[in-house]
Amino acid sequence: MFKLTTIVLSFFLSNSLSADTLNCNFTEYNGTFRLNVAKEWVPEFQSHLIEDRNATYITKRNLKGEVTLNNSDKIKWNYKHNQKIKLNSGGVDYMPSNYEFIFFKTNKKVAASVTFPAHTWIPIDNIWGKCEHLIKSGN
Repeated sequence: MFKLTTIVLSFFLSNSLSADTLNCNFTEYNGTFRLNVAKEWVPEFQSHLIEDRNATYITKRNLKGEVTLNNSDKIKWNYKHNQKIKLNSGGVDYMPSNYEFIFFKTNKKVAASVTFPAHTWIPIDNIWGKCEHLIKSGN
């Protein structure tokens, strides 16, 4: 029984050590009204670590998020974050924001968007780029 338990645990631990690293370069900021503002929220160069159901936005101080889909075609993940605001007329220092990403494995394209609660700000969306997809397996 001990050997069986050890084998099952080692299987689960080895699977949990698999990870995807995405090094992304965003080049198309379509539909954004202010390019410099969009690039502050979604930088041109960024890295994400995808481990099972957890995502880490390495470029944004290791912000933690959630993977909502990871299959043979694509990876979807998001982060909820209180973003510090530089320019603000309303006296607010931080804005709750939701970062959403989709990486398409077949063509290496990535889409990004940032939305805000109760439509407090105009969403930053339709941002596209490509990612280098590095896969590390625990096996």
